[in-house]
Amino acid sequence: YPNSDIAKGVVALDEGGHILVQDRTQKTSVPGIFAAGDVVDFKYRQAGVSSGDGIKAGLDAAEFLRMQGYNDAIATK
Repeated sequence: YPNSDIAKGVVALDEGGHILVQDRTQKTSVPGIFAAGDVVDFKYRQAGVSSGDGIKAGLDAAEFLRMQGYNDAIATK
């Protein structure tokens, strides 16, 4: 079973306790919360898949921040 107890009641989970992500992204049911690794992958659960998901989650988070107006000027502050 995935170690997703922290996500219960926060984001959508399937019956097995895996965090549900949207399409081929790492976006969860809550904007700004991203998931990666064994908590989303019930089939492969491998380190390579998890690290790739981590990269995708980071890119999804960066896109989310840009959509919220985050930019270089804000980062400099």
